[in-house]
Amino acid sequence: MTRPSLGAAEPFVRFAGSSLLAGGVLAALLNLVLTPLLPTDADSITVATSTALGIRLPLAAASVALTTVGCVGLYLAHAHRLRYGALAFLLAGVGGLMAFCVECVQFTLIRDLAFQAPETLERLQEAGELGRYDLGFAIAVATFAVGWIAVAIVVWRAGVLSRRGPLTLLAGVLLMPVLGGLIGVWGAVAGNLVLGGGWALLGSDLRRSIPSS
Repeated sequence: MTRPSLGAAEPFVRFAGSSLLAGGVLAALLNLVLTPLLPTDADSITVATSTALGIRLPLAAASVALTTVGCVGLYLAHAHRLRYGALAFLLAGVGGLMAFCVECVQFTLIRDLAFQAPETLERLQEAGELGRYDLGFAIAVATFAVGWIAVAIVVWRAGVLSRRGPLTLLAGVLLMPVLGGLIGVWGAVAGNLVLGGGWALLGSDLRRSIPSS
């Protein structure tokens, strides 16, 4: 489908496509390599202080940041065909910022508590209540997931880019909880591989939609 020229925004959109591609590949790799190394059947302190989690968290934050930049590029590439669909990109962008903050808090505050004051972290987790941190985490994850589901639907319906990217992304979001519940860790890994592949395909198609200067 022919789309109007993006003018001065084209270099950024091309960069955003590369960011989305990199974010998807990074998400797939960190889940394939690091997630299976996380301690299983261990207490929360052991998990929080593990080397695998210490490496995974900053990489996850980087992946979220890259996909959020990619989301901005996707919006610019589809702005000429959007009405209310712009809300999907806003939701995904806000969700991305929230998820980035959550990853950073886990890497800094939660790991610091696990190392320096494990008894405090244990008391918080044994309280049996939905604390403000838990609530914030749940809101961030839900906003991020729902936002990207909405973006995938908008991109798929617009037809500006190939439909393989948004369909793969939707499949990944749906497969993560299903396979995770059925198979466990490797099911969640498989779902994340599909999700990362969806981001990578979207980024690649977005990048190729802008002609090289």
